[in-house]
Amino acid sequence: MSKEAVRFVLDKYSVSDEVFRIYYDFEQYSGGHVMSVAGANPVYSGQLNGDINGLTGTSGSGNFNQGYVKVTNADSGLNSGYRGGATFLFSTKKSNTAPGVVFSNFGKDGDSVNYYEPTSGWEVGINQANKLYFRNYNLLVPSIYTLNTMPTAENIYGVSMEGPDVGLWHYDAVSSTFNTTRFILDENFIRPSYDWYIGTGEYQYSGYMDEFLYLSDSFGLGMLEELSAALFQEVSSSPAVSGVISGLTTGFSGVPTGATGYLYYTGILSGTESFVSSGTTFTGEGITGPVGVGDIYYELATSTTGFLGNNYPFHLDSYSGFIATITGTRITGFTTGTSGFTVTGSRNVYQSSGVGGIVATGTGYYPLRGLTYYTATGASSGLVSTEIHKYLPDSLCYLGQRSSSVNVLNGETGDLVEIITGAVPDVSNVFARYSYHSEFGQNTYWLNSGSGSALFLNGVQQFKGDPLVTEDRFYQKSIGIQSGDFFPTGFFLFQNTFRSVSPSFNNDQVMADLNQTGSFGRLAITGSGQYASSPFSGISPDNTQVFFNGQKIYSGFDYESSAGLFSPTGTIVSEGMTGYFTTLPLVSGQESLTGIGLYDKEFASPYVLDSMNYYINGIRQDPSQFIQHSTGVDLIGTGLNIVDSLTGVFYNINREENVISSSSDYWE
Repeated sequence: MSKEAVRFVLDKYSVSDEVFRIYYDFEQYSGGHVMSVAGANPVYSGQLNGDINGLTGTSGSGNFNQGYVKVTNADSGLNSGYRGGATFLFSTKKSNTAPGVVFSNFGKDGDSVNYYEPTSGWEVGINQANKLYFRNYNLLVPSIYTLNTMPTAENIYGVSMEGPDVGLWHYDAVSSTFNTTRFILDENFIRPSYDWYIGTGEYQYSGYMDEFLYLSDSFGLGMLEELSAALFQEVSSSPAVSGVISGLTTGFSGVPTGATGYLYYTGILSGTESFVSSGTTFTGEGITGPVGVGDIYYELATSTTGFLGNNYPFHLDSYSGFIATITGTRITGFTTGTSGFTVTGSRNVYQSSGVGGIVATGTGYYPLRGLTYYTATGASSGLVSTEIHKYLPDSLCYLGQRSSSVNVLNGETGDLVEIITGAVPDVSNVFARYSYHSEFGQNTYWLNSGSGSALFLNGVQQFKGDPLVTEDRFYQKSIGIQSGDFFPTGFFLFQNTFRSVSPSFNNDQVMADLNQTGSFGRLAITGSGQYASSPFSGISPDNTQVFFNGQKIYSGFDYESSAGLFSPTGTIVSEGMTGYFTTLPLVSGQESLTGIGLYDKEFASPYVLDSMNYYINGIRQDPSQFIQHSTGVDLIGTGLNIVDSLTGVFYNINREENVISSSSDYWE
């Protein structure tokens, strides 16, 4: 239960019972009151008001659609934060878009209309946009401060106060971080108030509350992060263990004396000796002939070193040969001749010598072994998450431009959107960084956690090829790519297009899916006449993701499977498009949702944004292009174009209108 986890964190930071004043988990009630539990002070119980049966009818949650709670004895030892520190922590679940007050010490007896002492107290609530806000009065004028974050339906919020210094925070359960804002109140209008209410004030709160905590001190973010996480955690402990271990070393016997053997042998320099070495090497005249693209050819070396008394022509061997990029006549071999050489010099000579010392020869130490009996008691080993899913979003909304052109796939208006669920965070949607690589001799992109198996440059899929390393006549290396767009080397990625010297080149976005296994295929179409030979066996259309020139295409629209063979269809064939078809493997456990204009999606259960992949017209999207939220508790509507004006449209094979622009910028 979370109350044990809360107590675990408070004990870790040595928070005394004098500081831990209120904890309502809305599970324990007595005589019309919700009890303060888990080590908090029972003096500060909460008096139930309204429909008591309805308010307490949900186990583990207070139903504030039915009433509110007044903290008893709030005038006896409680501090609102205006003098000294105070921390409020609460877990709430909003029911609708209506504004609601979570905590207030305005007014008296729950009177939400008669705020006749506006300079006394403050309130915190959630507005129509599902934003946490703080409200107080200066000279009878309200001051409102808002935490601009994107919460979900159920959230963990907090208020931290140290005199006039006030902080609001929202706990992100996925990243274990805070969204925060801080502000300073006018101390001239700070007055304590001891009429404390939960769930009522200017607005009745519409929703549920799982936890409400109050501590009469302020704390650092590290402790608050752990305390917030404790609301969806429980204590994990190890049981008592006892037993016997045999064969353990219990002591040593014997005292060695003197040198009992050689520890090791070492070489001692005794002098030098001269040597003469001679032999022959192959040489000859070059033989010319025709070469095609990809063939190896040779060039005459203009100078040689290390050969004595000879001046014959030498040629580069096959290791350092050249790869032809165009057809022509080159040196393809040479007639064999020989050239002699002689090398003289000297080298050191060493003799072996033993180094003596104490070794285990019977007179040295030897271990004594026996049985060891032990017992242990159970110990708390930490906290484990149990209900983190409650604080996750259930909907997403696309933030980019929504197309108004007609998609010829089925005549509907909008882009073809694909959402793939079940991706693994930190493995999928991993972004590469940009820095210098000494071996490449240039800036390039790199990944923190290994090389990407699936790579996307500005959303366009890249095919992994093989490195092509050549040397010129001076043995200077040149790096290229053979049959692909990039190749990984360690954490770094090499791609021909990465050789740009533009200062803004590092603004390109490189995103990877790591550790992908399965079918990676490539099929080249160099002329429209090749489509007559369809279906093709070069790539597999089954259990794969298929791309054409880096743009994802879809079965039933752009290609078909003919008995396991790949058969292009649609616009690609009718227009005679050329380029490369490539495939990436499907990932086990992932599901694909596709639709024209599928910009908004509500899911049946909460999800993690980074666990999804997104494509719009076959172009991979940054997850930040979608906002995650919860439907029905904020002002985000579906079917709305958030972007004011259109600057371009993603290119799409199956778009009736490929170009729409309000700024005369035309994108193919």
